[in-house]
Amino acid sequence: MAARKKQTRPKASTVEQLPSEILDEINRSLNDRTQTQTEILERANAQGANISVGAMNRHSQRQAKIAENLRFAREASKNVFKDLEDVDGDAGRLVLESVQSLLLESYMQFADSDDATPKDLVNLSAAAKNIQHGLKLNAETKQKIREEARKEALHDAAEQAEKTATSKGMSATTVDAIKRDILGIK
Repeated sequence: MAARKKQTRPKASTVEQLPSEILDEINRSLNDRTQTQTEILERANAQGANISVGAMNRHSQRQAKIAENLRFAREASKNVFKDLEDVDGDAGRLVLESVQSLLLESYMQFADSDDATPKDLVNLSAAAKNIQHGLKLNAETKQKIREEARKEALHDAAEQAEKTATSKGMSATTVDAIKRDILGIK
């Protein structure tokens, strides 16, 4: 029986092994896109980084892919949840943020995986749409419940006003006019 090879994380690149201050500055500069890789490399090496041109190119490509994945995930998340600005309460917002995080994490895993297929991304998108639909139905149901409660309270107030008005000697015609014109009840 052959021994299984232990799966390990690849060795960190020369750039990733740099002190966090230098690495953060390199990443910021790459993301700003106001300087060339050569300028960034020269500045990092002047700070004692000792990075090769190839290592900088590989790191730059990885950073570009990460930035592209983040832009894609933000756009996908924005499109999936664009109709849900009216979700009520902290629980609804928490669910939205959790799903957005899950969507981003799943997309990043798919982007880095050789096993990911377009069908996986379609399934992920469908799951997000189903969650969106459920949250929207929940928001609509809450709105209907509030509207029914408002109507019921208005109806109860109208009945109480009618009882009070008739007991004080107002005519039924005047009471009906008040209910119609002031309370909007027919």
